[in-house]
Amino acid sequence: MEGSYLLERGYSPIETLRRRASGAQIVLARCQRSNREVVLKFKRTGPLGNEVDQNDITGSIQYEANILANLDHVNIIQFIDLFKVGKNPVMVMEHAMGGTLATLIRTNRKLRNDLATKLTNQLAKAIIFLHNHNIAHCDIKSENILLDGEKNVKLCDFGFAEDVRFPSDGEIVWKGSVAFSSPEGITRVSRDLMAGDVWSFGVVVFNMVTGYLPFGSQGVADILKRMGEPLRWPRPLKTVNGRCREFVEMVLERDVAKRQTMEQLKDHPWLL
Repeated sequence: MEGSYLLERGYSPIETLRRRASGAQIVLARCQRSNREVVLKFKRTGPLGNEVDQNDITGSIQYEANILANLDHVNIIQFIDLFKVGKNPVMVMEHAMGGTLATLIRTNRKLRNDLATKLTNQLAKAIIFLHNHNIAHCDIKSENILLDGEKNVKLCDFGFAEDVRFPSDGEIVWKGSVAFSSPEGITRVSRDLMAGDVWSFGVVVFNMVTGYLPFGSQGVADILKRMGEPLRWPRPLKTVNGRCREFVEMVLERDVAKRQTMEQLKDHPWLL
């Protein structure tokens, strides 16, 4: 049933890559016009093509597509198309065949310094591009960083992204994954979404070079407690490059007013 609807739109499904807790499905398909493998992302409550009112469920795909369609950067996943089957928006994106950064870290336990430096540089460039275009990602984490066949960064999943020129009204809403979120984001004391991206970036870098998360993932109270303590680096310390440790501790500045911007961080000696 689903395949026939997608075939009518010119896409031949190959396999389901992921089903997310949010309800999103990620399907690998082949574009009949270009013979290129692409990725389809959609959410649904019933069979694809049903005329059902999904309100916010479909709205997030439409919203993400609107953000991504205006971003053109080599280290950001490429938007290709958006169409509807019934009331179900389906977003078409490039296929990053190297999988997620999270999988690469788990497979290797941690990344070599040279590879971590390369990926950090590319991720920094993607975030700087976003911030220069007034976009905060709001959900940077290892699972949302894809890699192409040459292990180049492709930042994805813009469902929580915001244009900082038009801040949300009312109560501050915590977005993203707690293990990668900033202390001010978790406690909802700041709307500085770009500073939150910087913090999440630092968590990703720590994850790459150590193989684990700096503040754990055992719940909000424990994570906030550990954020107030010195970073727990692996022993012996020489297992992590000294300049890298300095860089990460600079990024993970708890005081949001003192935290550096991505533009300021890009010239750190570890990245040169």
